[in-house]
Amino acid sequence: MFTSPWQIWVAVAGLPMLGFGLGYLLAWALHLHHVQCRTVSLETGMQNMAVAFTLILLTFADSPLLHDMLVMPSLLLPIMVLDCLLIVALYRAWMKWRPGPREETASTLTNNQFSMSDFQQPNDDQDRQ
Repeated sequence: MFTSPWQIWVAVAGLPMLGFGLGYLLAWALHLHHVQCRTVSLETGMQNMAVAFTLILLTFADSPLLHDMLVMPSLLLPIMVLDCLLIVALYRAWMKWRPGPREETASTLTNNQFSMSDFQQPNDDQDRQ
């Protein structure tokens, strides 16, 4: 794992950041609130590791190269922790030095476009009436 070339380390370091960035941009393009954009960003960036690890294990279980193929997903976990710490540090610095309200709570989402009734299936009795 530690004998991997620098190109592998750079690719592994960039994968979660790319997922975080693209997830946030896609959520922003869909006009979601920035709290929801951050959630989509984190989920998108973190799911890459689990998907890659699962695909490698299921596809190459009997391959003699399985150990070599697991290098990248194995490096991804510690690098992802460092990436997340960097993102949190940048966010905390931004929240500290930006103008405007300092605390963001769930009450900022009161103008949310969705309600629980939007996600519930209608009953057959309601359809007949």
